[in-house]
Amino acid sequence: MTGDELLERVNRWATTRYGAPVSKRKLQDLVIEELVCGPVRVPHPGQRAARWEWSRRSYAQLLWVCRAQHRGLKTFDQLRIWFWLRGSEALTEKVRDSMLREHRRLYKRLFRPLRTDAGPTLSEEKPSNRRVRGLDGQKRDERLKPIGDLISRRILSMAYDAMRFGAAFDATSLIKILGQLLPLSHDLKMERDEVTLDLSGVACLAEDDDEALSGSAEESLTKLDDERFDQARCLLRLLRRSFLAAPELAARYAPSLKDLAEVFSFVGQNMGSYPLNFGLFALCLHGTRKRISLRGFNDRAEINLDRLLNGDFDHAP
Repeated sequence: MTGDELLERVNRWATTRYGAPVSKRKLQDLVIEELVCGPVRVPHPGQRAARWEWSRRSYAQLLWVCRAQHRGLKTFDQLRIWFWLRGSEALTEKVRDSMLREHRRLYKRLFRPLRTDAGPTLSEEKPSNRRVRGLDGQKRDERLKPIGDLISRRILSMAYDAMRFGAAFDATSLIKILGQLLPLSHDLKMERDEVTLDLSGVACLAEDDDEALSGSAEESLTKLDDERFDQARCLLRLLRRSFLAAPELAARYAPSLKDLAEVFSFVGQNMGSYPLNFGLFALCLHGTRKRISLRGFNDRAEINLDRLLNGDFDHAP
C-alpha cells in the first residue's frame, strides 16, 4: 500500500477508537525512531520512477503506537520500552539507551527530594526511627493497605537504604510475604540462593552524561547481556501470572489471606501498564544479576505454579 493508503487505513481506526489521527510528519518521526518499519522500494513496470510500498507490519506497528499513546505513553523512549516488553522489538542499543534514560527519570521522580536526603541511619539499634524521606508524603492506594500492613517500618527503611544508597539488604523477609499464599510443601521449597533478591543499588543514580555507578541498576541496564534481559522479562511475565492467580490460590490453600490475595491480583492487573511493568522489569533484572542463570528457576517456578493451580498440593495448615 502507498503512504496515503496506510494513513487512511490507520486513521479510520485511530480517529474513532483513540481520538488521535496520525499525520505524515508523525509517521515520518516514528520511522526515523525505528518504531515503525519504513516503506520498501519496488520496481514499477512501465515507469521510470520506482514505487514505495508500506507493509502490513508497518500498519500493525502504527496501530500499536496509537493504542500505546492512548494508554498514556508519550515519549519515544516509553514506546520503545513498551514494545520490547511485549516482545515485538529486538534489544538494540536504542532500547538500552531508552531504558537507561527512563530508569533515571522514574527514580528521580520517586525519590524526591534527593539532595536533602541524609542517607542511612547512623544507629543500627533503631533503624525504624529514620524517616524514609523520598517515599514519605506519597499518596498511597488504599487497595494496597493489606500488604502495607505486613511490611514493617524497619524493613521499608532498610529496603530504601539499599535501593537509594547501596546498603546491604536481605530480601528474605519480603520473599516470605510473597510466599504466604503458597502451601507449606517440601516439594515446593527452593534453595535460599535461588530466591535471593539483591535490591542494593537500584536507585543509585549517576549524574547526567556520567558513567553508571558500580553495582547500580544503571550498570545492569548497560552491561548485562541480551540473554539476561530475556530471562528477566520471562520472570516478569511469571510474576504477573502468579499475582493474577493469587485469589484462586488463596481460596484453595489459604482462605484467611483473601484480602492479601486481592492486593496481589490488583498489582498483577496493572503490571501490563507503563511504567509499572518497566519498573518491575528493572527490579527483576538488577535484583537477580548475581545468579548464573534464571532459566532453570523460571522453568521450575512455572511448573510449580501449574501444579498449584491444578490442586496437586495439600492445603496449607
